[in-house]
Amino acid sequence: AETLLMRLISNKPLSGISLRSERTRVLRPLLYVRKESLRSYCVEQGVEPREDETNESDEYLRNRVRNRLLPFIESEFEPRATELIAERSYCLTEDNEAFEELVSDVASSVVELQFGSKPWTAEVRVALESLQHRALQWRFVERLLLPKLGFKAGRRASLEIMRVIDGDIAAHQIGGGYEIRRKKGELLLLSDCN
Repeated sequence: AETLLMRLISNKPLSGISLRSERTRVLRPLLYVRKESLRSYCVEQGVEPREDETNESDEYLRNRVRNRLLPFIESEFEPRATELIAERSYCLTEDNEAFEELVSDVASSVVELQFGSKPWTAEVRVALESLQHRALQWRFVERLLLPKLGFKAGRRASLEIMRVIDGDIAAHQIGGGYEIRRKKGELLLLSDCN
């Protein structure tokens, strides 16, 4: 719940925290256990819990969401808000994982081709048509550019990059000092370092 609200507030892609992260090799077995349940368990077992003292500091956004925003939402709108938001976050995480798997399968047909070449661009256009839904299309474009950029371009930039691929516009400033440009049927990824 905290992560989803933080992402909304920070205008970041909506996703939650998963129980297991392959990228960071982190397991979170108690992710869906509420703090009150953990405290009760510790009391029953005679265990003294340890808590990071920074958890109480409102210096960090996560703590402000945890200590002020969620209690406010629960008291003023819905007593089960944390539980409901956490459930929605879990669903979004599952949806994003499914999207990633789908676009990964489609992207495998393009990976072997030289990035930006005419054959690459033609294959990308075919793949975009086959995906049909915009939610898959922009994620596919984002996935293709991730190794080149080193960061996820995001929905808005990926949609603009699709317009460059289709020839609707000649170029788009992606951010991070990168620009993608269509020239003579090829796609060029330019950076401030070039």
